[in-house]
Amino acid sequence: MKPKIILILAFLPLSLLRADAPPVYNAAFDTAVSAAIVQIQTIQPGQTRKDLLKLFDYEGGLQSREANHFIYRKSNLIKVDVKFKAVGPATRIEFEGNPNDVITSISKPYLEFSFID
Repeated sequence: MKPKIILILAFLPLSLLRADAPPVYNAAFDTAVSAAIVQIQTIQPGQTRKDLLKLFDYEGGLQSREANHFIYRKSNLIKVDVKFKAVGPATRIEFEGNPNDVITSISKPYLEFSFID
C-alpha cells in the first residue's frame, strides 16, 4: 500500500506542472499575423474589386455580386466580408462581378474554417 501512495505523490507535482504551464509565446507567429493584419488593412472602401483580389480570393458558399466572403490568399482561415457598389456589367459569372466594382464596406478580418462546396 505504501509504495502506491509514494508513486502517486511522486507524479502529482508533474501533473500540476503541466496543467499550470503558461502558453509558449511565439514571436515568429506574432510577426506573421501582424504582417497579415497590416496588409489586409490596406484594403479600404473606395477601392475596387480588382484591388481586393490582389490579396483575397472568393470563398465557396452562396455569394452575390453586391456582397461576398473572401479568404486571404496567404491563409484560408483569415476572412473578410465585403460589400460592393456595382459598376458596369458583370463579367463571367454574375457573383464575380466586375473588376471595377467599388468596395463600399469591408469587415475586420476574422478567423473561420473554410467552407467546402
